Amino acid sequence: MWLLKKDGNWHPIDASELVTANRVTPESFEGDLEHIASTGQVVIINFAGPNDGRGFSFAKRLKRYAPSLKLIASGKLTPDHARLCFQTGFDEVLLSDELVARQSASAWKSALENSVDRTYLEDKINSNLPSIWAERAQEINR
Repeated sequence: MWLLKKDGNWHPIDASELVTANRVTPESFEGDLEHIASTGQVVIINFAGPNDGRGFSFAKRLKRYAPSLKLIASGKLTPDHARLCFQTGFDEVLLSDELVARQSASAWKSALENSVDRTYLEDKINSNLPSIWAERAQEINR
């Protein structure tokens, strides 16, 4: 397992370090914020799939309610979710070894470093820079 921080730094983590964290699933998002906030200093919000954005909305609400909570995003995320995780209140992103193997550490770090325009637009902003999509295609074809 790996933890991705806002500044793009990575470090490996033993899953046992998070045993005391309160784990929240999409089905429990409508739960009592006070109860969830009172169960611990760390809350892991699990994303069921890459198209399930409920975790972002819930993180924003929970962070407003209890700003001192440490929020960690987990589950089926893609590098494109990294920036949004940090914009909506997450402090870290927990990534499985499988996710890191499928999409390299450089893809996750790149998603944080590059502007939104460069991430989503093809070579139209600055013709000498390839889009993130073009870079990923080159990585896959190597």
